[in-house]
Amino acid sequence: MTRDRRPKRLGDKIHKMKTFMKILMILLVIAAILVGLYEQGKDQPNLYVMSATIVVFMFAAMKLGGKIPSKNRDKEDDHVL
Repeated sequence: MTRDRRPKRLGDKIHKMKTFMKILMILLVIAAILVGLYEQGKDQPNLYVMSATIVVFMFAAMKLGGKIPSKNRDKEDDHVL
């Protein structure tokens, strides 16, 4: 018996990539928090490391939060002429 070797559907690949990116962003947020807390605990925290940590944290949080729809979206659509 031969197996069906058709390529997977494009939708499946896109879904897997989106899931991978979401997990990657969550890991980036966690890593930024841990690095920031470690650096802040030092006697002389490095300003550049702290700044980079904040930038990475905000970027990853923005990417994750951009997927959440507004709860007022239905109310805004009613007022459109």
